[in-house]
Amino acid sequence: MKIFVKYDYLIQLVILIVCIVGAVMHYKDWKFIEFYYVVGGSQLISYLVRLFLKIKQSSEFRVYGLTVMPVWICLLLVDQKIYNELTMALMGIFLLLSLLYTPIMAILYVYDCYNTYEPYKSSF
Repeated sequence: MKIFVKYDYLIQLVILIVCIVGAVMHYKDWKFIEFYYVVGGSQLISYLVRLFLKIKQSSEFRVYGLTVMPVWICLLLVDQKIYNELTMALMGIFLLLSLLYTPIMAILYVYDCYNTYEPYKSSF
């Protein structure tokens, strides 16, 4: 568990920094949207693993789950074409709004990974 926490923090930090630099470099091409998937995908995997580990869940961790998991559910529903006209409009509005708050949540998640890693830092 200690090793996972350490590498999880380091991987999340590196992916976030690389994707921020990449998004800034390619903002005119709208390729920055791809970086949402890279950061979000790695954080989704990390979130699901940490959800089942015996690690104390912080309030930031819970807020992240409550705000970002619905985004992935909406993307899955849109991808599988499980919607009608009304639900597509609602999911579209929700997904557009999530473009604004998910970068903040990604930074908050990396900060939470750091806070989880900090107590184990001295034992490495």
